[in-house]
Amino acid sequence: MGFGCDSRGDHYKLVRILSDDDHGVRAEVYNFGTDHSWREINFPTEVGSLFVYSHHVHYKGACYWLNLGLSNVVLSFDVGSEVFHAVPLPVDLHMLDLSPSSTLAVHVE
Repeated sequence: MGFGCDSRGDHYKLVRILSDDDHGVRAEVYNFGTDHSWREINFPTEVGSLFVYSHHVHYKGACYWLNLGLSNVVLSFDVGSEVFHAVPLPVDLHMLDLSPSSTLAVHVE
């Protein structure tokens, strides 16, 4: 689950990623400013059917998850446009000691 602010619409949104046998992996968003209900949104198929994610990080209008499932990506969700993007992690990532409890952090110099 991720929580962030849409600076364009000045609304807070909650996004959740669900998985079940009937529908596979899907995503829903709740807009605190307009909808006041959950609605389904597109979820990237390249992430795969197994989605193991960490706690999210919110930074500059997007939520980020570290997905160490079958796809090994950083999954981002643009809060304003409600679009997911998957950024592949380096191939040699297996050399690092990462687990599903690993987290992302924002480093600002």
